[in-house]
Amino acid sequence: MMFARVIFTVRYGYYSDFLNEILNQEITLENVQQAEYGFTACCYAEDYIKISRMAAGFQCRTKIVRKKGMYFLLKPYIKRKGLILSRLLLPVLCCFYGCVIWKIDIKTTDDVIKNKIACSLYNQGIYRGNICTKDKLTDAQRLLMLENKDLGYVTLNFYKGILTCEVYKRDEKKDEKNTYEYRDIVSQLTGVVRDVRVYRGFSNVQPGQPVSAGDILVRYNETDSKNRYYESQTAAYIAGECEKKYSVFIPYDKKVAVYTGQQYSEETVNFLGKEFNIKPNEITNLSMCTKQSSITTGNFGGFILPFTVKKVTYSVMEYVQISTELPEIRNIAQTQLNNMIINDRKLEKEFYRNYDYRLETDGISAVCTVDGLYIMT
Repeated sequence: MMFARVIFTVRYGYYSDFLNEILNQEITLENVQQAEYGFTACCYAEDYIKISRMAAGFQCRTKIVRKKGMYFLLKPYIKRKGLILSRLLLPVLCCFYGCVIWKIDIKTTDDVIKNKIACSLYNQGIYRGNICTKDKLTDAQRLLMLENKDLGYVTLNFYKGILTCEVYKRDEKKDEKNTYEYRDIVSQLTGVVRDVRVYRGFSNVQPGQPVSAGDILVRYNETDSKNRYYESQTAAYIAGECEKKYSVFIPYDKKVAVYTGQQYSEETVNFLGKEFNIKPNEITNLSMCTKQSSITTGNFGGFILPFTVKKVTYSVMEYVQISTELPEIRNIAQTQLNNMIINDRKLEKEFYRNYDYRLETDGISAVCTVDGLYIMT
């Protein structure tokens, strides 16, 4: 601390003897002046530490009046390591400004497509902080077109650290020729036909006619009385009153994987095409763990920097034997059957349902019979 000085005062006690002792210790003092009950002087900051320790032996009190020097001006900034680090990193980042990706801008309002493209680019090594080349962009653009058949076109443009991805959606135009086929429409259920709407083809049933599964409802060909042969594409809506059964099996004892509450994480920083592991993984057995990854952009003090931080969290699981009682098992079975009925798109209208439970050695077999109006095609 050669450029740091302090002006201090010494009061009370045997201050005159104390001043002589300071001089005997060959400590340099400047501007020594008489003060009330003591004296004032100026010395180097490192010498003041010795003086303050010696004062107790002479029953004196020391107090700093003023600090001066370059060291005390720079001291608040020396403790802020971020300022020093930023001054060291700024020239390095400016050198790579033209070839390093600072920002990726995917121009689309569809979040699903945006996340899919971002993950695909990351897997190909295109992320913040990595070096971008023309060949890498060409290969990435070609692979994006192969992975996303529903997109019309994708462009990747890199300019001054910003990678812009333009996404153009494909105009979906239905082809009437491919909507229908030259084939017979066959019944999938057994019941009584209630509603017949034939849009294309030749009807083979009438309302009130009973049919079985596998019977032809609409034909694609027809021969008239003069043996003239006709073919047509088929399309129809045919509904009938049918009986359908839904079944599930619920075991008494079941092994269920549950979380133990233990979590382990690892973090890696991707910069200039290299990975730096800043927090290694502490778990060795990953067979009973679920993995969740998150990718964040690097920032420092609110400023975005060209590097990417990848955090992988592992949650430990274990198998637990769960035993359920009979009433609870029946409720679980009934809930699953109800979900199957609700999600059945063929059911137009329900008339009646009946539940049947059968006890077995290792569980319960539940069957629900539903009478209703079903789409038979």
